[in-house]
Amino acid sequence: MLLSIAPGQSSVNLTLAATLIDTTTGKPVPGATTKFTVGNTTVCTAVTNAAGTATCTGPCPVISVLLGLGYTATYTGSAVMESATATAGLIRIK
Repeated sequence: MLLSIAPGQSSVNLTLAATLIDTTTGKPVPGATTKFTVGNTTVCTAVTNAAGTATCTGPCPVISVLLGLGYTATYTGSAVMESATATAGLIRIK
């Protein structure tokens, strides 16, 4: 079973990830704070590691998962880096 939802349960914990790459150099961007959202709900925030990957776990409304809404990873940018946004699906079917 991939997902178990109890009656009355309003949220599930999701583990989300994104990788930030400098498009000029092709190298990962470490130390960048990334916000993960599903719809209008902020699920979690994380800082990218040496490989440029940010991973975090947080609660997400069950209805968002059931409707198959994706998640958005947002980096707001810095003095030397532009902002970046990417989306991905919450459910993977193999």
